[in-house]
Amino acid sequence: MMSDPSPLPLLPVVPSRLCFGPFCFDRANGFLVCEGREVALPPRSLATLGVLLDRAGNLVTKRALIDEVWKGAFVSEAVVAEAISLVRHALGDDAAAPTYIQTLHRRGYRFIAPVAAAPPKRIPALEQLAPAGPPPRSLSGGTTLMVALACLGFAWWLRSEGRPSPRRA
Repeated sequence: MMSDPSPLPLLPVVPSRLCFGPFCFDRANGFLVCEGREVALPPRSLATLGVLLDRAGNLVTKRALIDEVWKGAFVSEAVVAEAISLVRHALGDDAAAPTYIQTLHRRGYRFIAPVAAAPPKRIPALEQLAPAGPPPRSLSGGTTLMVALACLGFAWWLRSEGRPSPRRA
């Protein structure tokens, strides 16, 4: 008699898009949007923001940021401070009077603004996904012909170079 297999542990569902103020952070695609425009941030700064958003309202230590964003690599706390500074600048936040990121002196940071999971994007209709015309070609016909002729010429040259020269008696 077979017993029921043990159930797999359930993993927490992390929303792909988190919104706060006029911003939306899209974790799956790795970008931050403000009122429909992408906000430029380096990848590590985006990852730093992601960790803070995941733990909104809670202290995130500098060590935790290093472990999660830099995966335990040897980096100083100054690198974390620089990433936080870039995020603050992108959000228009002020460390002295924070709206989004609060510094907890010598301990870490806390995301203090309300955060909400964004509803999933609608999937476009299939006809919207179909290409409008023929697929783009990577090489033009003339370029393809030139490459083919060059390959034939090279093969002919290799063949003629590989023949033994006639010996004289």
